[in-house]
Amino acid sequence: MKLKIYLKKISLGFITLLLINCQDPILYDLIIKNGLVYDGTQNPPQTLDIAIIADKIVGLGDFSEADAIKILDAAGKAIAPGFIDTHTH
Repeated sequence: MKLKIYLKKISLGFITLLLINCQDPILYDLIIKNGLVYDGTQNPPQTLDIAIIADKIVGLGDFSEADAIKILDAAGKAIAPGFIDTHTH
């Protein structure tokens, strides 16, 4: 009896993994790669990728395996996404 329950749990876990891996990959509108990202928290900057869909930042991290309509390489450049207003008086 316990073996049947155990096998059902393993089967359910296996099916779940298959369904997760069958999802279509996300196509981003823009990925900015390798930029030195200043996030506005006064933490040291980090070299990260930024993923964008419909003019909104949807992720920070490693998007080296992701697909995008446009990919920009920002190596050696500073990026401050979404918090700097250069139009000050």
